[in-house]
Amino acid sequence: NQMDVIERYVLELYGSPGMSLASARLDKFNKVKDNDLRSLPPSMDALYQHTLRACYQAGYLWRQSVKELVIPDPKDWGWEQDPVSAIIYPVLTTKQSQVTIIKFTKMCSCKTGKCKNCSCATAKLQCLSMCGCSKICQG
Repeated sequence: NQMDVIERYVLELYGSPGMSLASARLDKFNKVKDNDLRSLPPSMDALYQHTLRACYQAGYLWRQSVKELVIPDPKDWGWEQDPVSAIIYPVLTTKQSQVTIIKFTKMCSCKTGKCKNCSCATAKLQCLSMCGCSKICQG
């Protein structure tokens, strides 16, 4: 799957290899000291929407040399169109991020490295920096 490759690449860019985007977002959120949330990796849905837009734009540019240009509907490629002004704008995300603070209020204090009760394990995510076991957890 190409999205898996793109996700791994983005995780490398954000210094979080081997994690999921959701886990990396939460981990980075817990480390942000100045409330600058721009340093968080994108959610999987936001990354997907961005990838759609990039493919649309690349395809459009690539086809400019074609005599009869057929442009696909931008609404199928991560864009929305204002019905009144006809201006298109990017769809940043279609889903609420699965990483919410409410889900992760119960911190793990497991010392064995085999969590079953922390919020991360309950949400089926890799344990993170807020967990006492984040370095050794096998969840």
